[in-house]
Amino acid sequence: LQILCISGMLKSITTTEGSILLPKGRPDIELKWNSCMLISLAVFVFIGSKYGIVGVASAIAILDVISLPILQGITNSLINLSFKKYLLALYPAILGSIYMAAVIFIYKTILHSSLLVNDLFILISSAILGIVIYLTVLKLAKVRALDEAFQYIGGSLRPVSNV
Repeated sequence: LQILCISGMLKSITTTEGSILLPKGRPDIELKWNSCMLISLAVFVFIGSKYGIVGVASAIAILDVISLPILQGITNSLINLSFKKYLLALYPAILGSIYMAAVIFIYKTILHSSLLVNDLFILISSAILGIVIYLTVLKLAKVRALDEAFQYIGGSLRPVSNV
C-alpha cells in the first residue's frame, strides 16, 4: 500500500489533463494515451506479478513515475505552460507536504515510544496536526487559492441578513 502511495501522489497532481485536452479539442490525445497506458499497464503488471504483490505495486508505481510526467508535458504544451512554471506552482504544496510528513513522523515516533498512547488517538491527532501544519505552510507561502477558500468558507458561514 505504501508503494502505491507514490502513484496516488503523482496522479493527484496530474489530474488536469482531461480538463485541458477536451476543451482544447484534443480528445484524440487522451484516447491514444489511455490506449498506450492500458497496454503498458498490462505489461508492467505481468512483469511485476513474478515478484508477488509488492512487485505488482512497484511496477505500477514505476509506470506512473515514467508516464505521468510525459502526459503532463504534453498537456502543458497545449496551454503554453513550461514545466518549470508548472513545478513552481506546485512548490508550496510540495513544501507543505514535506514539512507535514516530517513533523508527523517525529510526532508518531515520540508517541509510539510511550506505551500508554492509544493507536486511535495517534491516528486522529496525527491527522489534525497534519492538516494544521499543511495549511500553515500554505498560508505562510501566501497561496492565493487558500485565501480564496477561506474567504468562501467564511462567507458561506455568515448568516444571511434580511434587507
